[in-house]
Amino acid sequence: MRWVLAMTMATLVVGTAQAQVAWVGATAGTSYEHKAPTAPDRTWKHRNDPTPSVLVALPLEEGVRLRLGAGETPYELRLLTGVARCTLRRYTLGIDYTFDGRLGETVFSAGLGGYRLDTDARLVPRSMQVTKFGYYVGVGEWFTLSQRWRLVGEVAMHRTENEGTPIIVTATAGVAFML
Repeated sequence: MRWVLAMTMATLVVGTAQAQVAWVGATAGTSYEHKAPTAPDRTWKHRNDPTPSVLVALPLEEGVRLRLGAGETPYELRLLTGVARCTLRRYTLGIDYTFDGRLGETVFSAGLGGYRLDTDARLVPRSMQVTKFGYYVGVGEWFTLSQRWRLVGEVAMHRTENEGTPIIVTATAGVAFML
């Protein structure tokens, strides 16, 4: 774990030294779970709760950014005693590949991180409320509003090793600001 942290810090320092800008953003949206155990009759289960997230993106080279992200996704866990409403909190490190478009940039992203299952401790055993490995892949568009502001629209698929091994797709929109 220390080795991974040291490599991450080294990458951040090198990337920041070469970077002329950093992006800071916030998004929110909705999520869908693929083949949710709590809705066996549907392929996709829609979640009504919002999916907020924040990001910091540091340019590594032309068309490549290092992205640090944090967010929350609603999740329902099927238990023997019923269904528990949960939140998957994610902390991720990924890479964005950007391509110029007419209205902004097309973004392809992928990364790894920790996904923590948080819920009401009375319903779910503490042994299930842990941080597990997960990954994401996504695509989006960053629309130019001004020289420093972008309107962000992204769709991402998250897969975790948490209880139930959920596959969750999030669709979010928000803004990013260049520092």
